[in-house]
Amino acid sequence: LAPPRPDLTVVDMTVVDSGVPDLVRDASVVDLRPLPDLTTPDLAPPPGFPAPHTALPQVVSLGGRILAAPELTSVSFSGEALTKDLDAFVAGIGKSTFWAATVGEYGVGAPTTRAAAHLNEAAAKLVDDSDIQAWLDDKLDGAHVEFGLPSARSLFVLWYPASTTVTLDNFRSCRDFGGYHSSFVSSRGPTVAYAVLPRCGALPGYNQLQTLTVAASHEIAEAVTDPDPLLKPAYFRTDAQSLGWMQVLAGAEVGDLCAYDDQWILTPNDLGYAVQRMWSNVAAKASHDPCVPAPANTVYYNAAPVLPDVIPVLTDSGPINSPGLKLKANVARTIEVDLFSDAAMGAWSLSAVASPYVDGTFTFAWDQAAGKNGDKVHLTVTMTGASSRGNDGFLIMSTSGQRSHRWPVAVQPQ
Repeated sequence: LAPPRPDLTVVDMTVVDSGVPDLVRDASVVDLRPLPDLTTPDLAPPPGFPAPHTALPQVVSLGGRILAAPELTSVSFSGEALTKDLDAFVAGIGKSTFWAATVGEYGVGAPTTRAAAHLNEAAAKLVDDSDIQAWLDDKLDGAHVEFGLPSARSLFVLWYPASTTVTLDNFRSCRDFGGYHSSFVSSRGPTVAYAVLPRCGALPGYNQLQTLTVAASHEIAEAVTDPDPLLKPAYFRTDAQSLGWMQVLAGAEVGDLCAYDDQWILTPNDLGYAVQRMWSNVAAKASHDPCVPAPANTVYYNAAPVLPDVIPVLTDSGPINSPGLKLKANVARTIEVDLFSDAAMGAWSLSAVASPYVDGTFTFAWDQAAGKNGDKVHLTVTMTGASSRGNDGFLIMSTSGQRSHRWPVAVQPQ
């Protein structure tokens, strides 16, 4: 589920407006960086780097299937102005170096692309996820040749216009989410995966097409690594020691963990469309930038808290205990924060902000608001207002120049 726009200074990956002429790709709106060298880096850090720290998360499989050889179909409705570009994006993403760099380590190979389905029908003004499943199941009856027959490899990418509002349970497009992926057991037998891309407002500094392909890259990468999140999840959440990341970031699939992170959008040279960087277990385990492809010739740095408590984090299988922080209202607690980088660099600044996905409020005070690899600093946290949701959290931010990295901290109000 692509989350809605959070109230952070970094940009986000919501959805896009309609009404843009076909083939509008005004890259002058923002300086989109080219794809860096994707050759396998030497993961061995220099001596002394990184300093000891709490491990970065690993996205773990819960035993569900992946789409090892997915079959992608782009589906658009009557009147879609961006059809040519949307189809080209779906056809091109699996052929780009971005694909192997982001989903290859999870066992996903090159996809095939079916002919796009250009519908003569208008999309409904209001459509629920249950309606989408029933509608798509009807289209897969064998009589609608533009859809073909479903298979266990199928992934249908559904592009909805701005005139359509999509609902999912009690959630609403453009208010609660900017896209999602799911699956259902079709009447013809196979379990069919699909991604829903509604359309709302463009990202600051990005045009509408760029914003839409960023959201689509998020959902497609998650759909192939976790096609059945509600039936039998695959790469759906983090390891038990890092579940606080899921609580604070409102998701822990490969796209969720990198949404809104530092320099999280890029345009691969061999794709030509804007995409989102994705979480890499390999890079995370080596304490390199876990969101790949990483910017070239940059040092990864972060600040990892030492969490003194064990708290229950709500997951798909119920609460699971994970490191966190217990806070009583207006009672300050101080935690150690360990700074690390994967190579030498100067000092960076430290700050903390409340999570945009909860409504608790905090105050923060540092004994040292800057440092470098190997430094141990202390953060004093006071919860001034608890979340109405029963759980909470904040982000520790490390900033150097125009770049920043984050470390989520889950909070249990007492």
